[in-house]
Amino acid sequence: RRSGMSQNSFTSAGALVLQYDVFVDTYFLLEMFINFFVGFYDETQTRYYDSFSDIFRRYLTTPSLFCFDLLTSIPISYLDSAVARDCANGGTGPSTSSSGLSINDGRTIRALKVLRIFKLLRIARLFKHTSQVAEDLSSLAGPIAFKMFRLFVYLLIGVHLCSCLYWRIKSESNSTEDLDDYLDHQNVDPQDFEQVYIMCFYFILTVFCTVGFGDITGVNSSERVFCCFLFLAGVCFFGTLISQINEMVITVSRDSQELSNHVDEYISFMKRHGLRRTMQKKIRHWVRFRYSEAQIEKKNKEILGDPSLPEDLRMELAKCMQIYLFAKIPYVVNENERISTAFSAELLMRATTRYVAAFNIVADAQVPANMIMIIASGTVEVRLAPSMQRRLLRKYGADDKRRATRASRIRVLKRGDVIGDCGILGDR
Repeated sequence: RRSGMSQNSFTSAGALVLQYDVFVDTYFLLEMFINFFVGFYDETQTRYYDSFSDIFRRYLTTPSLFCFDLLTSIPISYLDSAVARDCANGGTGPSTSSSGLSINDGRTIRALKVLRIFKLLRIARLFKHTSQVAEDLSSLAGPIAFKMFRLFVYLLIGVHLCSCLYWRIKSESNSTEDLDDYLDHQNVDPQDFEQVYIMCFYFILTVFCTVGFGDITGVNSSERVFCCFLFLAGVCFFGTLISQINEMVITVSRDSQELSNHVDEYISFMKRHGLRRTMQKKIRHWVRFRYSEAQIEKKNKEILGDPSLPEDLRMELAKCMQIYLFAKIPYVVNENERISTAFSAELLMRATTRYVAAFNIVADAQVPANMIMIIASGTVEVRLAPSMQRRLLRKYGADDKRRATRASRIRVLKRGDVIGDCGILGDR
């Protein structure tokens, strides 16, 4: 505000901007200090330097480093802060601030603040790492949740920038009296910068979401022209937002829809043949489990079998996938790590998944020991042969069948346990 807010410029909007400038200048100065302790890699000599003398010499003798940082990091905001304190203490614009610097000299030095724009070129290098950060966040929160978060952040940034631009256009294209009347009509305190920002943010968000309540409109040609561009940008952004959300919903629901269709085929078949409800429930439960596990197995083999994946990366991926599957096989654990990983990766590639319903026999003494069975999920009970179980039943009697069942149980295998770990060498 040119006049209405001039007396309070350091207590509202001006104070916020000044605090931000002080933070930026302090950050730039700290960056210069830290650069004296950060090693560098010389590509010409293929050598990494981490000694203080080498770092100090390189940083001072390279114009694009120290000289550029020095010119773009002059803390002009410190002078502005000193002037602001003088004005807040009742000063009316003294020629010299409490820091002892002349205001006229400060204007000359303040012109160098424009050089900080070139500092953005150095900061722009950080954007090269944003893709890696995005991948890390995606792996941490999941791709769907990360996409939703990214869309939300983009929306907030776009609305914030347009809000600031809208207020700048409005304050420059209206007189102080008209601006005061407009804010009074909107029940906004002209001296409260937060209320002004919330009003602008609210208006831009209604436009971006194509709601447009009509309570805030453009009142002159400059605002109307800006609103025209804002409408076009809002439609494009909102359309993109809807398409991205629709794509994520389709991705999430695709697998569940395929599973539902698969289960519906079984339900129709069972109803047509009049199966009991208890049996239908068991079959539905089994079909859902079998389908979900089959999809996971298919995806694992597709990724491990990708020919474009380098061998070392494939081994590392297989090592992570088999961390619990092969952890209890003695000759896999005790071997050299690389050999063990390669052997485990081949086992994982050649393995086939077998699904067994509850209370069914996985293997008995008649099955040749020519394979390794690894419990991937659930539990497996190792029991005595049927002939031995019958002997125990005769021993304890028919009335104590539960005790005979417990006595016939030798061991309970859980996830990661192995059956036939020597079977790969052949049945002996």
